[in-house]
Amino acid sequence: MWIVIGVLVATFLAIIAEKLRPELAALAGCCVLLAARVLSASDLFPVFGNEAIITVGAMFVLSAALERTGVIASASRLLQTLPVRNERFVLMLLLPPVVAVSAFMNNTPVVVVFLPIIVAFARQHNLAASKLLMPLSFASILGGSTTLIGTSTNLVASSVGQRFGLTPIGMFELSPVGLLLAGVGLALLFILAPRVLPRRETVTSLLDAASERQFLTETFVPAGSALIGRTANAALSGVLRKGRVLELVRHGEVFEGDPGTAPLEAGDRLRVSVDAESVTALKERRGLEMSAAADLAVGETAMNRCIECVVAPLSELIGHTLAQADLRERLGVIVLALHRRGQNLRDHLGDIPLQAGDVLLLEAGDAAIAKLRQGGDLLVLAGGQQMPRRDKRWIAALAITAVVAVSALQILPIAVASLIAVVVVITARCIDAEEAYRAIDWPCLFLIAGMLALGVALEKTHTAEVIARGFVTQVAPFGPWVTLSLVILAASVLTNFLSNNAVAALMVPLAIESAHLLHANPRPFLIGVALGASACFATPIGYQTNTLVFGAGGYRFGDFLRLGLPINLMHWLLASVLVPVFWPL
Repeated sequence: MWIVIGVLVATFLAIIAEKLRPELAALAGCCVLLAARVLSASDLFPVFGNEAIITVGAMFVLSAALERTGVIASASRLLQTLPVRNERFVLMLLLPPVVAVSAFMNNTPVVVVFLPIIVAFARQHNLAASKLLMPLSFASILGGSTTLIGTSTNLVASSVGQRFGLTPIGMFELSPVGLLLAGVGLALLFILAPRVLPRRETVTSLLDAASERQFLTETFVPAGSALIGRTANAALSGVLRKGRVLELVRHGEVFEGDPGTAPLEAGDRLRVSVDAESVTALKERRGLEMSAAADLAVGETAMNRCIECVVAPLSELIGHTLAQADLRERLGVIVLALHRRGQNLRDHLGDIPLQAGDVLLLEAGDAAIAKLRQGGDLLVLAGGQQMPRRDKRWIAALAITAVVAVSALQILPIAVASLIAVVVVITARCIDAEEAYRAIDWPCLFLIAGMLALGVALEKTHTAEVIARGFVTQVAPFGPWVTLSLVILAASVLTNFLSNNAVAALMVPLAIESAHLLHANPRPFLIGVALGASACFATPIGYQTNTLVFGAGGYRFGDFLRLGLPINLMHWLLASVLVPVFWPL
């Protein structure tokens, strides 16, 4: 028992101090327990085949299929056409769809998809993106608590509870309480976010800087073009945001006079100075064709694109300077600027160690963008997007719908249904097998496995029972309701500093033992842990979506406290009231 407690404390300290990656710390703890013969191989290895791990891995793939086929992008583009007045109005338009989508797919790709949409909103309407991005992350977390598959935390809690003899959490069992929590949480975000969040320089400024970079390219007027007879300025009026016609070459000679006012003829070549965003628009302009010579234009090539990438939470680049990372040699990209917490760093970039959440503005070509997508160190936020497989989107949407339906109707276990759906989307080419493997957050799966194994040790050595007995002894005079409320609070506090999956795996045994000692129904305690372990609002380190917006929004640690702490307190108090109502003690 003391060995188990020592390993748990050491594992938590290693994760908090960031001495080891979280999944390595959990697996190292398992190895110690194996060496000490607290756990046997027959105890440990079945954990890796746990239904929760299979389901979580499958949901990563299904979420990627929805993104790859453009299902999420199609829905989100509708928001771009809506009228915008201020930041609060944008939040009211944007956050409810985020909650709805997050109920059925992993939170991280939801934030990755919506983040550039919000940034574009802010840039287009002169709004502060820093007042919008943190609520985006919080809304995805709130949405994840409304269904079983909304977050991997619910799946882990359900799996651990099943090992203790409880019925698995139903697909929509959490929905009544989860929707109420999400509704109140959104109301607080609408009220507080525009007031308490600062207006800071964010990734929007990087985009503006990128748009000011001028690219020299060339286009020509083919025979039969509808633009023949129109002036160059008129022909390009809807294309050039910040650019101009430099030269008009006709019959091999430079046209004398103002090239922008000359009527176009077939075969005319226009040499144009354009910003990064206008290059794509110029390629798509009907009546013009990009010249092959444009690929070798003087200065910066037109084929290169300015893209934004964020350093992933578990990136191997963290701690390395840009000079050490040598991204130009490895990936064929040029770093134009580095954005960190409200600052755009352009001087001495090579000497700056990278941190999780840093946003890099890169100049990259198609081959380099492909390399970026194959790796997991940098997440592409804007620019260089892959063309979605729109003809397959109905298959991806039908697959995730089928998983929800057959699981809710208890026709098949969710692990089986999700695994079948993965085979379907890969076979139907909604997503390639290589993309599916890359979509799986393998460190997350190993972390879940490691923490589940530590939970087995807690159960096998009766450590959970002893800890729960000590806890219950102190709070028993106050009754089961106070005990449940404190369990929810403990899970909510821990998840702001540790992995939410780790908190769920370790808190569920303690909560269930506490319920048994109080002769109370263990079901509300299981649900309480699931809800509390997902309530990561007060820090940027407890959940990946918070880490993503931390750098992109130019936030500081205190910003999360100002907005997240009231959300956390609301979540705890409201869950403490609602859970016993829907699941009597």
